Amino acid sequence: MTKLRPQFGVGLLLVALGACKTTNTVGYPAEYVSMKGPGHVWVTESDKSVIELYNPQIKGENGDTLVGFLGKSGTYFEMPLSDVKLMRAPEISMGRTMLFAGTIAIGSALLLTQVTGTNGPANVCFLPGAGNNGLPLPCPKPAITTDLP
Repeated sequence: MTKLRPQFGVGLLLVALGACKTTNTVGYPAEYVSMKGPGHVWVTESDKSVIELYNPQIKGENGDTLVGFLGKSGTYFEMPLSDVKLMRAPEISMGRTMLFAGTIAIGSALLLTQVTGTNGPANVCFLPGAGNNGLPLPCPKPAITTDLP
């Protein structure tokens, strides 16, 4: 069981990263690349072929050339911005990020209520040396006395 914890953590991190990203269409490629400096983009050329370009930059005397490195081969590539028909780039999605954070918060709250019992956090005991590895355990229910004066 202990050997699975690192893999579980890595898997959860990958899910978290995937949950927070989305791919959006870029309206003005030159301005986007200059201002945002994305790590990579997908460029659709006028012949409808799609290339993945890493470390894209705007070069040229008039800022009219898109340069970068091709995805699979890593070779240097440049093309006129006028040949860019469409550009897509990965961006952080606030909606997905908030949904993921909310899911984690609700899941944590549900887990905490299961661990602590239905009476809430006031009913939690930490029993050192009890073999519970420092985890909170539900306290035993107090005895109810019916002796009223």
